[in-house]
Amino acid sequence: MPPAEQQRANQLLALARERFDPTLRTIEEQVLVQSCRHGDPSERTVATTLELASTGRPLPGWQGPELRPELIRWLLTDPQASALLDSGGLRVWNARLSSPLDLSDCRISARIELRYCLCTGPILLHDGDVRGLYLLQSTLQQGIQAIHVHIQETFYLEDVVIDGEVQFDTARIDGRVYMLRTEFIGTGAAHSFSRAVIQDDLLFTPDFRCAGSLRLSAARVGGALSLQGATFAADEGIVAIDKAQIQGSVYLIGLKSSIEVNLAGAEIGGGLDCSAANLTQLTLDEAKVRDDVRLTDGFQASGMVRLQDAVIDGQLNCDTARLLATHTALVLDGAKVRGHVMLTSGFEAVGMVRMMGIQIDGQLNCSNAQLKCTDDALVLVHAKIATDIFLNSFCCAGCVRLFGAEVGGSVECTGAQFTKPGDVLRFDAAKILGTVSLDANFGSGNVGMPHTVIGGQLDCRCALLQSLWCDGMQLDGELLWFNLQNPHQTKLSLSGATIKRIIGKAEDWPAPGNLYVNGLEVEEIEILRPPEDRLSRDVSLEQVPLDGAARIAWLNLQGERNRVEPQPWFFLAKQLEQKGQTQEAKRAIFELRRHQSNAQWKKHPLLRRFAILFGRLEEQPLRILYPILLLTLLSGSLFLHYDAHFAETSESAYRATHAPHAQAEASYPKFQPFVYALENILPVVRLGQEDHWAPDPAHTAPRLYWTLVSLHWFLILSGWVMGGILAAAVSARFRT
Repeated sequence: MPPAEQQRANQLLALARERFDPTLRTIEEQVLVQSCRHGDPSERTVATTLELASTGRPLPGWQGPELRPELIRWLLTDPQASALLDSGGLRVWNARLSSPLDLSDCRISARIELRYCLCTGPILLHDGDVRGLYLLQSTLQQGIQAIHVHIQETFYLEDVVIDGEVQFDTARIDGRVYMLRTEFIGTGAAHSFSRAVIQDDLLFTPDFRCAGSLRLSAARVGGALSLQGATFAADEGIVAIDKAQIQGSVYLIGLKSSIEVNLAGAEIGGGLDCSAANLTQLTLDEAKVRDDVRLTDGFQASGMVRLQDAVIDGQLNCDTARLLATHTALVLDGAKVRGHVMLTSGFEAVGMVRMMGIQIDGQLNCSNAQLKCTDDALVLVHAKIATDIFLNSFCCAGCVRLFGAEVGGSVECTGAQFTKPGDVLRFDAAKILGTVSLDANFGSGNVGMPHTVIGGQLDCRCALLQSLWCDGMQLDGELLWFNLQNPHQTKLSLSGATIKRIIGKAEDWPAPGNLYVNGLEVEEIEILRPPEDRLSRDVSLEQVPLDGAARIAWLNLQGERNRVEPQPWFFLAKQLEQKGQTQEAKRAIFELRRHQSNAQWKKHPLLRRFAILFGRLEEQPLRILYPILLLTLLSGSLFLHYDAHFAETSESAYRATHAPHAQAEASYPKFQPFVYALENILPVVRLGQEDHWAPDPAHTAPRLYWTLVSLHWFLILSGWVMGGILAAAVSARFRT
């Protein structure tokens, strides 16, 4: 021992005997001497300490040399005594303190170091002011009570076991806090640094273990907070970091906790890294994180992970995470994420993933994720995503809902698989600026897009669908509908939709009864020319518009009840008229009338047939000439055969013709049987036959006479009937 150190030691021993106790114990003398030396105690002393226990620290019940805590208090508070200490401060090695070490309200200018010590009573530092506190390889059976303490340098624990509570509420620590290989073994104990101010890092690592709660509520940390590799094995309690302000990052890497980890309202100046953590529940409601949040590398939570109303300035990365909560696994309602949200690379959630009202300035990527909830598996109601949503190779047992969502890019579901029957993908009232891709072996149940606005394409190539409901949708691009895996079992509803173009293949249209298009407005429907490579995705050079007949056949794929709705037929007729296809336009109207007649007179075949004929007449009024010509030919032929039984209606002409040796007047019109028949059929029209000729009762058998008269009136009546029908048809045509 150097002479100067020996001199200080002798002075300190003499001062202690004078002011504290004339009879000092051996361990007390050792402490006084050690505290005057520079550097660690001698090798001989170290060897002695290693004999305390195989753990490297004393075990409870250890009967080592007993040191009176009162000596420590006197030594640290007596100005003359503390001035003799080495710059390393007070060093207590290999001692047992069987009563409380009370340093409350003390102003201590020296560092305090306890190593290889057993403290059966608590360490009390309430309202104290300590230069530094170092506890190494020691056991504290009743904890540390240090509320409102001020530690000017570092608070350092290494290989320490604490059975009681550790209380540092409202403490101020100007340096770092280290807790290396430290264990808080008190079951259910509540350890707290609430409202504490720590100017540098707060490190519970590595191998920190706790059997109770840990509270850092409203604490302020000037550096990083690390619980990397820590373990919380309490049956109840919480790791509360809520409303804390942490200037650096928070590291929960490899953390294992059986109780909730709560960072609600925390402000983190760096990132939050929970990689490989295994938690019961993680709460980040209203937290603010200035960098990335990482729940990666096998992160696992048996309970809910909540980030409601959280603000994340970086990415939220949950790649490979496993969320095992059965009801709701992940909550991001109202959260704001400045970067991407990544739920990829085998991300797995047993319960619901809920992102209602979330705002994502990047993309939402769920490619290769597995969502096992059989109810609503992914909820994005009123979400706002600045770029794309990726659900490629996505596997989902429930339904994905994007009610009212706004997507600045595309929604890609290429190769996604939905195993639930019924609704699996709902875009109700969503706004998507890019393309929606349900292609490349997309497999699902019912996909609904009512009142959705899509700025790009809706791509259903090679998809497996039970139904696609697009009622009221606005599609500014094309609907690609071909190479479907089960087209004839798929229902397609485009009722009320507005679509720029539909591109499909004839063999991929839905089966009759599975198409719904009432209210649809589509600029063009185009079909691919066969043959066409079923794997080809380039259709730009192979599509041709459907002609009128094909469009009518397409509308006839509607169900029987829907075919009577007029809008699709009138819209088609208007389009055909604009293209100059007048006959096809008339044909479309006739198809509508035919379906309406079939529906209205379904139980009356004769009336149904009449209504169909009326529809054909409305389509082309000149078709009335067919029955007129038929009646004219038939009745005219009959009148020609019996022309001898017709006589002049003029009495003078009749006498001139039928008197003996008389000759017919040369100026009298001759009888024309076909003109006579036509004049009877056409109302109002006068051709000069009916006024000059009639059946002759005098020279005709009564039966034949009345037959000719009846035919005459039948033709007149038929003419009026056909005239009325024609007028009704023309009127209906103008109304149409």
